[in-house]
Order: sequence, then C-alpha cells, then structure tokens
Amino acid sequence: MFTFKFGTTLLYSIPSMILYLMTFLMNNITFFNSFITVRVPQNTCKDCIMSFLFKGHTAQNPSWFPLNFFYFIHFSMAYIQFFMIFLTSMNRFTMIFWSSTYEKAWNRVFKYIVVFVIVLPIPFTWTILVSSTYYIHTESLDCYTVSTSVNREFLYNQLLPYFAIVTITTAIINIASFYRLSCMTYKISVAERNLLFVSGCLFLVQLVADVNTTINRLVVNDNNKNSLWSQIAVTLLPYVSDGLTLIHPWLFLAFSTKARRCFMLMYFPKHAKIGNATTNNSTHFVSITRRSQAQFNTSKL
Repeated sequence: MFTFKFGTTLLYSIPSMILYLMTFLMNNITFFNSFITVRVPQNTCKDCIMSFLFKGHTAQNPSWFPLNFFYFIHFSMAYIQFFMIFLTSMNRFTMIFWSSTYEKAWNRVFKYIVVFVIVLPIPFTWTILVSSTYYIHTESLDCYTVSTSVNREFLYNQLLPYFAIVTITTAIINIASFYRLSCMTYKISVAERNLLFVSGCLFLVQLVADVNTTINRLVVNDNNKNSLWSQIAVTLLPYVSDGLTLIHPWLFLAFSTKARRCFMLMYFPKHAKIGNATTNNSTHFVSITRRSQAQFNTSKL
C-alpha cells in the first residue's frame, strides 16, 4: 500500500496538518475524509494487505452508511472549497475598490455567508447521501476508486459548469483588483497588498483543479479510461485536492510578517527574531497574537 505517490503526498500533508493544528483548525475534515475516498484506495493494489477493506464493498455488495456519507463530503467540499476561494477574491476586490466601507459590510453579512457556504452543495450532492456506494478496481492503475449508484455523469454535469462559472468569475475579480492596484496613485499597506497576492495564488490552485477535473470528465470515457490522459488525471487528483485543502497555512505564513513573528513566538520563542522590548513585554506579545489571528480570519474570507 505504501507507494511513492502515497509517500510524496504524506511528505507535505503531515507538515501542513501540523501547521493547521498550530494555527487554526481548518479543512481537517476534507483532509481526513480524503484518506477514505482518495488517498488510501488509490494507493492500494488488488492484492495488497489493505485490499480486503475495498473487496468487501463492491458493486455487487454495495455499502450505504458511512461510505456514502464520506463520498457526500468528498463532493460537497469541492463546491465549498471553490466558493471559499471566490469569497477570498471578492473580499480583496471590495478591499481595493471600497476600502473605507468593505470591512463593515463583510461583518454584517458574515453569518449569512457561513450558512450559505454550508447549504450550497446540498442541492447538488444530496443524491449521494441516499445512494449506495462502493469501490471499483482500476486495472490500468491497479488501484481502487470510490463510485456510487448515482449516475456520475449527472453529478459531473452539475459540478463542471459550477467550477467553470466560479473560476471565470474569480479570474475576472482578481484581474480587476490587480489592475486597480496598478492604477492607484497612493500606496496601500504591505499587508493589504500581500492579501491580494494570496488571492492570486489561491486562484491558480483553483484553475489547476478545474482543468484537471474537466479533463477527467470530458476527455476520459469508457473507451479510453485506460489511456495516458486518464492515468494522469487520476494520478493528479490527490495532489490537486491537497492543493485546495492545505495551501492556506503556507500562504498565511509566507505573506504575513506578523503571522510568522507570532508563530515563532508561540512555538519557537528561542529562535524568534524580535527586539528586546517585544521579548520582555508579554502584553505586546498578546496584542500581536490577536492581531495576527484577526488578519488570518480576514484572509480566509
């Protein structure tokens, strides 16, 4: 079961999850759910030690709960993650165009956005929750994949247009934000500029995920499912999923000086490069921590 692909995903996944646990507990559901729906099945061969877990849930002997729930989460998080990246770009867009009022507006609608994000995927994915699910063995890759009694063409015919609309809209918003930034006669703060760069990086990950999913659906079919394109798309799937799930804490630390300082102070104080005044002033440390956490919450929207 322990293959090169499985090892490489763990190589960056484990540090990423440690970062999540050391900063904020985000996207953990998606990450751990992927072990059941993607990570372990795709790295288990037909006669591997763990194959008995999948041979007991075949199309002839399908499962209901909890496998259908895990697959429901798998599809639902695709909708949620794409929409969250769109919200991140929209937050930056409003920050650039309406800098004096955007924060109050976001504070007013935040609770409604949270409810909407949770409810958003249900109309598209509820059929998975009430269906039978099972594992199938892919001969060309000698691994297992999750499937469902629901027509997969029906599921992807809803998912792909959604991906396309959200990705294109996100691209337009980011282009408009960067263009506006280049035309500004006054300088914005480094923190605000870096938040915009975070939005751009998230969009690139979103674009790769959209292209990979589209190729997997439109180019690969029953006649060429063992082709090179099919194998590439299936191989890239866990990496693309991890990109959407795990990139946030790295961007958080890469683009936020305050976050890096706070992180070092909290977990590696002996190696933190700070001034003596900050070292001896615990009140100032708490202030930095709270401001960094508030900045991260804003960056997630």
